[in-house]
Amino acid sequence: MLKRSRELCHKALFRCSRGDTLIELLVAMVVGAIVIVGLLSALGTAVLASHRVDLKTTARDLARSCMECVKAQPYGTDYEEACKELIKDNPPQGWTEEDVREDISIEFPDLYADRLQLVTVTVFYDNDRYEYELQGYKSNH
Repeated sequence: MLKRSRELCHKALFRCSRGDTLIELLVAMVVGAIVIVGLLSALGTAVLASHRVDLKTTARDLARSCMECVKAQPYGTDYEEACKELIKDNPPQGWTEEDVREDISIEFPDLYADRLQLVTVTVFYDNDRYEYELQGYKSNH
């Protein structure tokens, strides 16, 4: 009796599975497509985030280079022009000479009559959506 019920169950399973196979395949494909779309979306987000980090790192390095250039110049020179001339010769990857001219700003107001200046280097990046600002002091010693 047990053998007979097992055979009936086995036949019933095979009979039902013939019709279910196509539906199961379609469901598996839909689930797989949803998973792939999710993974591609996450990959796209990761690539954009990586690109932003690269831009910010480049802007930070550019600001630091400008600050070092300012420190190397004699007190009272046009720091912005000197910095842009230095960077123009060796612009960061992906930047043109025009980008360097437009995206870097250096302000240096006197804090104490010809003795101390507050130097602010601002680098705009990612189509001017973000900026990186660095401040330091320059003294006339």
